[in-house]
Amino acid sequence: MAAPSGYELEFTNFFKLSDDPNRNEEWVECFCPDATVVMGEAEAQGTEKIRQLRDGMWETVASRKHTLYSFSGGMDISPVEKGERLFMLTGQVDYGLKTGETKAARWSAHGKLKEDADRVRFLYYKVKIHA
Repeated sequence: MAAPSGYELEFTNFFKLSDDPNRNEEWVECFCPDATVVMGEAEAQGTEKIRQLRDGMWETVASRKHTLYSFSGGMDISPVEKGERLFMLTGQVDYGLKTGETKAARWSAHGKLKEDADRVRFLYYKVKIHA
């Protein structure tokens, strides 16, 4: 994620990375080195654990396509530290499984962004998949 403005566009770009199994390292770089990521029951903290979580996300999935439905956030809200911003997202993800099956699921996410040098990165990111 590259700029502190235009968050909705930045999330759209993030999901393009998320949908491409060949861009795992770029996806991992969207997170602060000490970030926490929670995807359902799986939780990872720190770059190496987030990388392992990301690799695991492709074990049974051949393809995925995220659609962002709503975005709220990008605001400095107390008690968030200076340079940090809260956000909430909703959307849908369509999966192509390695078995040949296809699935779709709605999801919601929330978290915290942090200005990190000349970039905005995730400090905390939690995703819930809705059945």
